[in-house]
Amino acid sequence: MIATIINVRLFFPAVLILSIFHFLHVKKDLFDHPNSKKYTFISIGVIIFSTIGLFVHSFASPSIPVETIALSVVNDTMDINENQFVQLHYTPENAEISEIRFEVTDDSLAEISKLENGEIELKTFGNEGDFSIQAESSDIKSDALLITIVDKEKQEAERLAAEKKAEEERIAAEKKAEEERLAAEKKAEEERIAGEQRAEAERLAAEQKAASETVRVTNTQKSNGRTIYVTPTGKRYHYDDSCNGGHYTESTLEEALSRGLTPCKKCVY
Repeated sequence: MIATIINVRLFFPAVLILSIFHFLHVKKDLFDHPNSKKYTFISIGVIIFSTIGLFVHSFASPSIPVETIALSVVNDTMDINENQFVQLHYTPENAEISEIRFEVTDDSLAEISKLENGEIELKTFGNEGDFSIQAESSDIKSDALLITIVDKEKQEAERLAAEKKAEEERIAAEKKAEEERLAAEKKAEEERIAGEQRAEAERLAAEQKAASETVRVTNTQKSNGRTIYVTPTGKRYHYDDSCNGGHYTESTLEEALSRGLTPCKKCVY
């Protein structure tokens, strides 16, 4: 807590007392001085002026009590190790403040360093936190002015770190999305190629089947009315009973086809 006394009314009494003290102290030397008469008149004149001023100020300018006190600041958030002025306001404007006191709730966070022209200079220390300032004069108190102290350098570092982290996460998310997109495109392409290959295989199989059926039908047509030859364990039927030097027996085309025999590639044409 810092108490500062502001009292204009003390001016005239102080001058009067100092003048009388000075006059009494140097009275002997003053009378011995070559210009003693001149300096005596000056000293007496100062005493008379101070006395008149004291009476005039006492009776012509009665003391006006303070009704309200308020404090204000430009920024209610301060950095560590920072100075700022706090403005003092009071009503009525012509009130006389004979004594005013200021209090800081937490002197480990800040201190009031001086009072000048109605302003209080605050100096914060190296700790973060909240504190309040209150002014008091003649049992009139101001509302508590709340001040917050932050480490702005630390806050800026945290902000930059958060931005960096967010940017890294954004890049990672974009990279992951791109990888997933490429993987999906690759899978779709592989499925397309596999589908085309299956379709081509099915087409070739269908063509081969159709060709075989055509051959079968053609051979059937050719074989109608002809004698064919088969073996008990063979898989083909023949037109020539001496084909491949085998031992054949006569049969009909219907019987050979019912056994699942296929035409011989040498003699059936």
